[in-house]
Amino acid sequence: STNKSMLITVARNAGRKKLDRLMQAMELLKPYKDIGLYLHTVPFVNHQLGGHNLRELQREMGLEESVILNENLNDPTFGIPYDKEPSASITMIDLYSAADLFVSTSGAEGWNLPAAEAAACGLPVIMPEYSGAWEAAQEYAFGIHLDDPDDYEIFPRFGSRMALVRPSVVAATITTLRDHPEEMERASKKGMEVTRQRKWKDTTDKIVVLVGEAVKK
Repeated sequence: STNKSMLITVARNAGRKKLDRLMQAMELLKPYKDIGLYLHTVPFVNHQLGGHNLRELQREMGLEESVILNENLNDPTFGIPYDKEPSASITMIDLYSAADLFVSTSGAEGWNLPAAEAAACGLPVIMPEYSGAWEAAQEYAFGIHLDDPDDYEIFPRFGSRMALVRPSVVAATITTLRDHPEEMERASKKGMEVTRQRKWKDTTDKIVVLVGEAVKK
């Protein structure tokens, strides 16, 4: 339990998630003693996904009091169930419900399911105005602006680019929303309304048809 305004991020510890930039934003927010962050990810990943040593970043930035890492998360393929299961003592719904704001700094996303899950639980969402995640969430999410061409990293092998959010903009967006609870309430209601209408059935039905056609050919 805490009296802080709690942010939550649910993401794989991969380079494209830009969790280091979220940590830098939290470093800028250290003067705000009432703002904390729970990072629901494996604290250290050292392989081809380009993950970070979040424990080391936490120590270097002096974020021990404001950033919570889950030391029990060690396997990137094993997670907490979204809803109740017989063996589950805590669920993702519990975690989302305990937070005040979901924040994503990811540079590249398709759908960003955790953001949709959080919105379905009534949690306001912040994310970059970029990639498929923004296309799916822009009806209810608060955008992190990307106005500068230098805010992108180019992948030479593919010629594609990935958004690089500015920690200062992330921090400013968080504090602005914290100071405007009426906007948070509006976003909460809109997020639940929009995600309630999202269904996977049409998509799965189309996939079944396409796979069937491919098999016949």
